[in-house]
Amino acid sequence: MLTDLGDEHGSVKDIAFDPTTGHIHTLHTTRGPVPGPRLIGLGDYALVVRAHPPL
Repeated sequence: MLTDLGDEHGSVKDIAFDPTTGHIHTLHTTRGPVPGPRLIGLGDYALVVRAHPPL
C-alpha cells in the first residue's frame, strides 16, 4: 500500500465492506486501519490511498 505522496503504508491484511452496496468501510493494514474513503485506486503494483483525509 502506498500513499498519494509515495510513502509506503504497510500491507493490506483485510478489507471491511458492505456486501449489499460494495462500499469499502475500512482497509485493515499492517500499520493499522485506514478509512475506506481515502482509497484512490488499485493497480498491479500497489493499492493507493490519500495520505491525509479529504477536506
